[in-house]
This record gives sequence, C-alpha cells and structure tokens, in this order.
Amino acid sequence: MPSKINRVSFKQCVMPAACIVLALSGCSTPKIHPIYDQIDKEKTGLPANVSTESLSLSGGFLRAPWIVELLSDRNLKMLEVTPVRSTYDPQLAALAWDEHEWTMPVALFKFVQFRLSVNGNVTCIPDEKLPSGLRRAIERPPIAPGTCLSMVISPVSTARHAIRLRKREGDMAYDRWELVDTANNRTEAFMSTSEPPLQQRPGRDLWQFDNRMPHTNLLGLVDRSDATQAPSERFYMKRVVAASAHPDPQISGKTGPEVPVLMRRVLYPKPKTGFFDSKDWPKAVTEARTTGVGLLSARLA
Repeated sequence: MPSKINRVSFKQCVMPAACIVLALSGCSTPKIHPIYDQIDKEKTGLPANVSTESLSLSGGFLRAPWIVELLSDRNLKMLEVTPVRSTYDPQLAALAWDEHEWTMPVALFKFVQFRLSVNGNVTCIPDEKLPSGLRRAIERPPIAPGTCLSMVISPVSTARHAIRLRKREGDMAYDRWELVDTANNRTEAFMSTSEPPLQQRPGRDLWQFDNRMPHTNLLGLVDRSDATQAPSERFYMKRVVAASAHPDPQISGKTGPEVPVLMRRVLYPKPKTGFFDSKDWPKAVTEARTTGVGLLSARLA
C-alpha cells in the first residue's frame, strides 16, 4: 500500500498537469472568429431572392441533386458549372459533390452547361454516369417522366449570373463571394469569407443559412419560381399540365366540352421524409393527361 508521502507526491505531480489540460480544452471562453459578426451584418442586407434564367458557379461547392432542384423548382433554364481538379484523380475534373466527387474527363478551362431534356437527345448523360442522388432526383416529382439531364461543353461562359470569389482589395476586410449580373457586372449580393479557395465545400441544404458556407448561402438566393413560364415542359411547375378542358365541374365551376380551361392537375404531396416509388410518378402523370387528375401515393394532395 503506498505511503502518505507517495500519495501527496502523486497529487502534486498530477494536479498541475490536469489544470493545463483543462485550460487547453476550454476552461476559458472560446473566441469566435470576427468574420461571423461580419456575415451576420451582411445577412440583413441580402435580397429575398435573385431571379435569373442561367447561373454559372464552381463545381467545388455544388451538390449534385441541387442541379435538378435549380432546373425545376427554382426554374432556371441552364446551370453552368466551372470544373475543378479532382482531389482523387488529377486527370479528371470534379463537377459536383454527391456521396463523393462527381468527376468527368473535362478540361478545367471549359464550361459545363446542364439543362433538362428528353430521353434520347444526343446531349443526354447516360444513367450510369450520373451519381446516385442526381439520378434519383430526375426520376421523381416534379420532373416529367422521360426526362434526362443534358450536358453541353462550352468554350465560353454564357450564363447571365455567376457566383464568384473576389479577393480582398481596397477597404474590404476579407475576401468575399459575390452573386454578379454578368451583363452589366453588377453585384446583386455578397458575403465575406476567410476560407481559402481550395477549402470550398458545399453546405447541406439550399434552404438553410450557414455562416460557414457563404457561397452556398448565395446559391440559395437564386430562385425564379415565381416566373409565369417554366423553362421547359420537362417538369410540372405549380403541379399542373396543359389540357383542353377540366372534367371535374367542382374544380372548374362549369361543365361541357366548350369550357376553355387550359389546365389539368397532377396532384402530389411532397414527402417530409423518404421518396415516392419511381413507378408511381409516371402513372400519376399518365392519369392526369387522360382523365384530368393524377393520383399519387393512394391519395390526393
């Protein structure tokens, strides 16, 4: 059994070391980087949304399923991606993130332009070359059955708006990401950053503001969903499809084939969790085109 002297010596040796560990692990109040205060101030000056038909951005902070969201729910006609060098294979370029990098053999100085198109188009990306999250997104509402993701390589950028990194200059306290109208070089919105360009990474959600992801916050502002026209017939904006007359008098308010009603509805609930069966969605669209109302998941929205 250790002596009293030994026990005292043990405490004398251990206690100073414990104090050092506690001090290093957070005995004092942690300091918050001042850039977060700057971003909070900038957040109050952001517009509610920026409406545009086309957008250019870096593949370094794009999530693959967002491509479909931007081309459908947010109503862009074209999304243009600047490739970045893959961190896994220097011979390939990364276009977006899914579970891992989505890579293609594309030159880094080219521009990759995505659009929604019809299956069979020569520009369609084969399913086996799509990351799983992107492939699933194309098969589900509101995307019309028979839709593909079209990819065109352009030597020049043709997008109306762009999200760019601007290096610190003048009275700028930090570098900053800017959402720019390229036609007149007007900055629509900006957010500061302290991260070097090589540490770009996407946020988790376009709807969630995150002080650590200023570039994703700017992407979340891009929204043209209130436009009167959809960019194509490849998705069901506002859950409707065109028809000559509505068969249900309770909905149309009138009866008879002469009624000039120009809409029929595909009614579907957007699930809070999980996904629809990919077979249910085409069936609901076919029902809407033939009978006027499409049924999905055994109930109407």
